[in-house]
Amino acid sequence: RVAAAAVTGGGGGEEGGEASELDDDEIGEYLRTPGEVATREAVWDRLNSDYLAKQAEKQRQLELGGEAAPKRKYRKHGEEVVMGSSSSALEATTRMLKARNLSNKVNHAVLQDLFRDPD
Repeated sequence: RVAAAAVTGGGGGEEGGEASELDDDEIGEYLRTPGEVATREAVWDRLNSDYLAKQAEKQRQLELGGEAAPKRKYRKHGEEVVMGSSSSALEATTRMLKARNLSNKVNHAVLQDLFRDPD
């Protein structure tokens, strides 16, 4: 029962679920033997030999003083534009939309209604 408590995360009670009902022999059936582990590792190595060869080549290049793989270049989303001060929120919004090339996607009549002064 000690192994069952370790598998379920501790104490007794109903929280453990079915694993708490297992005894050491039953838990042992779920664990791989060293021979099974070695067999699975050999199969994995054979199936992923291309990946392992690439990783070994990268490591060898680093050890020989070669450069690491080039870092990924990130695309800039545009230059930051300094717009200056605006006399109203409508003017500032209009400038921003033009700077970001969104001006043709906005209904300017609705925009003017949004920022008009309530009289």
